[in-house]
Amino acid sequence: MAGSQHEGVDEGRGRFRLDERLVIENAGELCTQLLSCAGQDADITLDAAYVESVDTAALQVLLAFVRQVRGKGHTVNWQSPSDALLKTASLTGLAIDMGLADAD
Repeated sequence: MAGSQHEGVDEGRGRFRLDERLVIENAGELCTQLLSCAGQDADITLDAAYVESVDTAALQVLLAFVRQVRGKGHTVNWQSPSDALLKTASLTGLAIDMGLADAD
């Protein structure tokens, strides 16, 4: 994620902006960042407007995060999910489980 114009950023207040590239090379870092967000014990908003590419490894990390937050009784809200994210999640059959089927 180094050198990315819009790196994954914990914006506090239950908000996290996803990086442009959500791929296997940065899935570990994404996981670490999202675990920090999940520790807030609050509803989380993921800003996915900048996502340009996403692979199945990153989708698995995101799905695990969504399940963890839901398991604590909170929700994950998607803000402006990009076409790339919506398409990949849909093609893999994960859009509904991730809460992306009704995202704006």
